[in-house]
Amino acid sequence: MTHLLFVLQIALGTVFCLSQFQHMLEHGVQAGVSVIMFLSVQAFLLINLILAVQAYKGLPRVIAIENVATYLVWNVFWGMNTFLVGQAMARNYQVLWTSSEYVALCAVLLGIFLVYSAGRARDLAISDPIVRGCSALVFKAAPQLFQAWKIFVFGGSAWSVIAVLGGHITILIRLGQIGFSYLAAKEITSVELQKKTMRPIIGMAISEIGNELSWLVATAFWLWWWLQ
Repeated sequence: MTHLLFVLQIALGTVFCLSQFQHMLEHGVQAGVSVIMFLSVQAFLLINLILAVQAYKGLPRVIAIENVATYLVWNVFWGMNTFLVGQAMARNYQVLWTSSEYVALCAVLLGIFLVYSAGRARDLAISDPIVRGCSALVFKAAPQLFQAWKIFVFGGSAWSVIAVLGGHITILIRLGQIGFSYLAAKEITSVELQKKTMRPIIGMAISEIGNELSWLVATAFWLWWWLQ
């Protein structure tokens, strides 16, 4: 079952990213795209890759390797989209970087500040897996909620149908992969090693749950625009 989820994740993730890549190549990077969202998603993926590697150190099994490979592939393919947005920014800075992008940036920075402050209050370092997971949640949820607002204002033409729907499917599959990792980690006999392995897995789960909930909000606004 875990292998099937991994294959589906890689296949659908590739379709998701490449469909958005092709959409932006054909239609250009339009005003409805949030620059901060693309950059923040890249940060989200990088943090989860780090968490997946941490989990693998305590759980050197195939399921853990598949999680690492999943986030590695996503980093590469989403990076292609981020590169296109960066190119468009260089050419049409005034069109893409609106005053509302500053609002999104401030929301992300405020969220990260609150996460780190809460972590310090509980004597948790920035490198703690739970703090990292919550940081990844902020990097993903804040700009996606902002993207929902941009769809409301500018429309949803910047997003393809496959990208919107595929986002939900791939998130849910990743949550399934993380769930199986959690079950495998519970079988570790050493209490100390189990706790050390569980934390990055829980961190990934926190970030992906926030990812799905915020993307549901963005999708609701996109559907409202699409049905007009």
